[in-house]
Formats: sequence, structure tokens, C-alpha cells
Amino acid sequence: MKRKMKRPYEKDEFFQKWLVGLSERTKKNYRNRFQPWFDFIKMTPTEQIEKRLKDTASGNLEERTFY
Repeated sequence: MKRKMKRPYEKDEFFQKWLVGLSERTKKNYRNRFQPWFDFIKMTPTEQIEKRLKDTASGNLEERTFY
């Protein structure tokens, strides 16, 4: 019996926006590949976007040029 994966990020606003306009097959493939990334990063898509926005808004020049 195949175990269904938990996908808490699927209801996330940014994850849903990311899938807009994609074919059903592409959406399915992305959903399957996102789980390992989610397990690795331990952040929701919204948390990832918020961190990116915070990092690029930094006043530290070295930090800004890194991102």
C-alpha cells in the first residue's frame, strides 16, 4: 500500500500562486518534488518569501549583494 505524503504547504497562499497557469501534469510533478525541499528547508512557502524579502531589504551592503 502506498503511503500518502503529508503536504502542509499545499494550502499556503504562495504555493497556490506558484501553480497558477500550469498544466495539471506540471502541477502534479511540482507537488511531488516540493516535499523533499520542504523537509530540507523546514519553512513554509510564505516563510521562505518573507525571509527573502527581509534579506533583500537589509541595510547591510554585503548581505544585499549576496542575495
